[in-house]
Amino acid sequence: MRVPMRLALVAPLALCLVADYSMAAKPAFLCAADEQVVFGCQLKNKKMASLCASKVLNASTGYVQYRFGTSKSLELEYPAQRALPKGHFYISSTAYSGGGASRVRFKNGDAEYFLFDSTVRTNFKPGEPNNPQFEAGIEVQQKGKPASVRYCVNDASNSSLAYEQFEKEAFVEE
Repeated sequence: MRVPMRLALVAPLALCLVADYSMAAKPAFLCAADEQVVFGCQLKNKKMASLCASKVLNASTGYVQYRFGTSKSLELEYPAQRALPKGHFYISSTAYSGGGASRVRFKNGDAEYFLFDSTVRTNFKPGEPNNPQFEAGIEVQQKGKPASVRYCVNDASNSSLAYEQFEKEAFVEE
């Protein structure tokens, strides 16, 4: 079968345009396409919790901002104005037998937020798999007491960027 010359020239061009569009940066969670996702959590109710950072982030350049809600309606942005993480966001971590946990903490008014991830070994019988349990979510505390805990339905975790750029603090078990 003979392919018309016009089609032979146009088809590869169209394929390149489609491929280029599909590889274009797309927003992830509530972060813009030109931002990094430090923590991205999808909740059962279709809302999201996202910790977003500028592409360039170091001690003197860039910003980090927490966002909660949906892509159509943000319920919370902290800090209200994009800012460096120093003085706003803190990271802590601890090791467990067969796992560990990390938390990013920030305070907004009277509420303290913890973006957490953990891996815990659930089976200690010799010769059997350890059956790790993974959890991630958002805990909100009021006056040092848990007010709510929401669990992610995706594989959320605090990215290495949090360890590199956030102030470190001691991990305190609740």
